[in-house]
Amino acid sequence: MGGARTADPAEDRPPPQFALLAVAAAAAVALAIAAADRSAAMAQLFAIGAGLGIALYHASFGFAGAWRRALAEGDLSGPAAQAAMIAAATLLFAPALAGGEVRGALAPVGVAMAFG
Repeated sequence: MGGARTADPAEDRPPPQFALLAVAAAAAVALAIAAADRSAAMAQLFAIGAGLGIALYHASFGFAGAWRRALAEGDLSGPAAQAAMIAAATLLFAPALAGGEVRGALAPVGVAMAFG
């Protein structure tokens, strides 16, 4: 029957996720500019953090969802991956901390820490 389709106005609109992505991208650019104004190191750290966050998001590597699947479905692959990540971080950072190459960030407890 190959007739013409009726135009659906909903097909012309971008998906709702696009608006959220646009707002998030604008916020990320604003934060990157603010970090760059503070120092180049802060801008580099922001870029690394944003890149890792995007990679973990696309890999569906989340903490809450992994534990929800572990409790609801008995799938322990997420918590096992998290334990492996903690073990790897410990093995990589412990020698650097013991050797004095890096040190922990010490700061007084503030409002942000209390709410965090």
